[in-house]
Amino acid sequence: MESSIELLGRNVCMVMGYTASNPKFAEMGSFSVKVNEDYCFKHGYGFRLYTSGFAEDRHPSWSKILFVQDALKSYPWVMWVDADAIVTNPEIGLEQFLDDKYMMIVGKQNWTDQVWNSVNSGVFLIRNDPDVDEFFKMVWADTKDTEDNGWEQAGVRRVMEVEPFKSKIKVVCRREFNSLVYHECFGPVGDINHDTESWHKGDFIAHYGWRRNDTVEAMKATLAGCGI
Repeated sequence: MESSIELLGRNVCMVMGYTASNPKFAEMGSFSVKVNEDYCFKHGYGFRLYTSGFAEDRHPSWSKILFVQDALKSYPWVMWVDADAIVTNPEIGLEQFLDDKYMMIVGKQNWTDQVWNSVNSGVFLIRNDPDVDEFFKMVWADTKDTEDNGWEQAGVRRVMEVEPFKSKIKVVCRREFNSLVYHECFGPVGDINHDTESWHKGDFIAHYGWRRNDTVEAMKATLAGCGI
């Protein structure tokens, strides 16, 4: 499997992917990739972009599993970042998030819901653990349709409940590295816990959501407001 962009680095590799055939995602992805690649270059991290090699029989979001597995062949840690998310505080290093006691580190979604495995897999960290291939194998096999319309996130949530994975997954406050930039397309404001999920200036990553039509303009405005 070949990446479209590869920046060699140390310790951890940030991985992104988007389907360039869709003009909306191509515009959004080309902008977010530049921002995130610059961040990785600044800190000496690896960076990979995949714009081909997507699984043809399911939603493109599933292919993040293939791309992350590919990068794990070369790095002890991989950070997946969706194409609608950008680094907004480049002074923060990834080392502060890494925890070798765990295989996966992921942010909790909807803190008003106390179910521990309600996570967002748009941004996550994963370690080259002996159980990681089995974890991804089980997620890939879990194609039961749910509220996520068959996206991989639903499978991640269910497989998280299974040992030995349950003991190896660290669920953190979403704002640590996957802050949501709220938009009306996400539903009522009351569905979001703004203290633990919504982006605040100084947060590491801003995640915009692919449903909105002004993502690139919003990204540019955020960066300008942060002095980037």
